[in-house]
Amino acid sequence: MLTAMPVLMLLWWRRSLSESPRYLVSRGRLPGQPAHSVGLLLFGLTTAVLGVGVVCTVAFGLSTAGRSLEEVSRS
Repeated sequence: MLTAMPVLMLLWWRRSLSESPRYLVSRGRLPGQPAHSVGLLLFGLTTAVLGVGVVCTVAFGLSTAGRSLEEVSRS
């Protein structure tokens, strides 16, 4: 948990930073317009995929705990 704190802080900080007006204009958006929800959707999908990967890894680790590689490969 301690090693995840810098990543979580970076994600929170990145979401709270606003884009500069020059960057928004270069992307064809006006400074007052809301951001596209594509970035939020991609963030949500990435988080979901990583969550599923963690759950699968933990489930596999628990189901194979204490068994040798030969026993796992036979089943």
